[in-house]
Amino acid sequence: MADIDSWNLVLAALGVLVPIFLGLYEFAIAGRKRLGYRIQMDTIGGSGTSLSSQDAGALERLVHGKDAEPLKAPSFMLLRVENYGTTNITPEDYAVPNNDLVGIRVKFPGRRVAGMVITELSDESLAPNFTRRNGLRMTDDAIELPRVSLNPYQHYKVLVVLDRLPETLNSPELIKEPEVIGGIKGGVARRLFRRGLLGSRSKDVGTFGVIKETRSERLSTRLVVVLSTFLVSIILVQYVVSQYRSNAPLGCATGHLEIVGSTAFTPALVEAEALYEKTCPGSAIDIRTTGSGAGLSVLDDAGNRLNAAKFEAGDGDFTSPEMIAFTDGPKSAAYPLLLPRPVAFSLFTVVANPEAAVQDLSAAQLRGIYSGQYTEWGQLGGKEGLPIRLVSRDSNSGTRKTFETHVLDPDPSDDVPGREPRISSDDCLVFDPGVVPARCERDSTSALLEKVASTPGALGYAEAKATENLDDVVRLRIGGQPATLEGADQGTYPFWETVYGYTYSEPEPGSLAASFLRYLTRDVGMDVIESHGHLPCAQLENPMSCQPELPTGQQAAADPGHR
Repeated sequence: MADIDSWNLVLAALGVLVPIFLGLYEFAIAGRKRLGYRIQMDTIGGSGTSLSSQDAGALERLVHGKDAEPLKAPSFMLLRVENYGTTNITPEDYAVPNNDLVGIRVKFPGRRVAGMVITELSDESLAPNFTRRNGLRMTDDAIELPRVSLNPYQHYKVLVVLDRLPETLNSPELIKEPEVIGGIKGGVARRLFRRGLLGSRSKDVGTFGVIKETRSERLSTRLVVVLSTFLVSIILVQYVVSQYRSNAPLGCATGHLEIVGSTAFTPALVEAEALYEKTCPGSAIDIRTTGSGAGLSVLDDAGNRLNAAKFEAGDGDFTSPEMIAFTDGPKSAAYPLLLPRPVAFSLFTVVANPEAAVQDLSAAQLRGIYSGQYTEWGQLGGKEGLPIRLVSRDSNSGTRKTFETHVLDPDPSDDVPGREPRISSDDCLVFDPGVVPARCERDSTSALLEKVASTPGALGYAEAKATENLDDVVRLRIGGQPATLEGADQGTYPFWETVYGYTYSEPEPGSLAASFLRYLTRDVGMDVIESHGHLPCAQLENPMSCQPELPTGQQAAADPGHR
């Protein structure tokens, strides 16, 4: 993905910098001063019988010179001169000697000039420039225009009346296109486009600063064409690169992965699985979570079956199946080939049925309840006469082991963990006589919460996020401390655990198992984990242990290799 991202970065930079460079060069450097012209009309006015028709009117009275010689084949040319650059053009900018009043000369090969007039000014302030004294003159075959100061986009128009020379009356091929001669100091080389009596022509101009014919049509200049082609190419290349990335993004893997283990962590896994499959086509992830302990057992069995031949041969290079077991807390010592990876810091809470009428219990009181010291809520300041009914998870549950380790164990530094009492009921309503405390088990977080909500006097525990929006259970404080990640991280709230992702031996770097574990601990995966009420390990001070700073005894109990 790094190589593809680098190409995308290079292409994006080119897509931004090249247009900026070309734009600055074209308009700020090379094109600051541009003098242009446009032949808007160059057409014949009639000849022979057409000039003597009844409708010719003033056209038949067109004359030339002091002798008032009638025009034999008149034509009319309308010339527009304009500043189409980005800065002012002054008289000193014209590429002529300083003592020459003429800035632009227009010659008409094969024709003679009968008269001219300035017909349009973009600004009336330009009018004083057009006098004979300032350089406005006409000769037999040319007109001369003064060195006019023009601000950007200012223009003027000249209407010229022409007549064919005697030798061209019967030889129109001798008539040439008008030659516009002039320029400014600086500028860029251009190609002149001309449209006139002989149609459209073009020729290359190899000098700099020459006056350029502009065009009224909305046609692209070379720069626009080149720039547009370049940008389209950038877009197409980035599209191809993005398609390649979406089809096979670096870090993705294909194949089938099975996820087992913690039911408390399942909601986060379900969302992460859906996003991963969307991001990485060709991957299929199945989630079958029945509890942390059961997940470890399933993973260990799958790995042992896959590596049976290697066990017999004494080969220690084990193959990792495409399976991950997520657990609430560390594994026991019974699984030496399962390797942990800390994924998240999870929060749990004790919950009670609202009829119990309690909101806060100390850790000692909770241990007293589970040891049988307290059997009615009235003994703890709650509802008098209401028996305490314990709803617990089964022995495969990582949540149960977390509760036994962090809440029921009075001395985490010893090797004797806390234990829940034996089951005394199947339905959590009718209990074995004489057995205290009254206790039943459920095999999932949701089943436990439903039973606590529907059983008067019930007490249980669950992953904290799963209880957030429930109105039919009460989240109890422990020793006055609410269930918060901040409290757990600071060591004031005891009911927490590290979520581990276990694999059988070390998975191949390109495997789906390795890829999904990386996904959970980066960017999108971390956002998913956090949205489900867990804290990504990377956000803790020590992400490798993924635990708060604890007293020495508690640190030993929380060590993933301790139990």
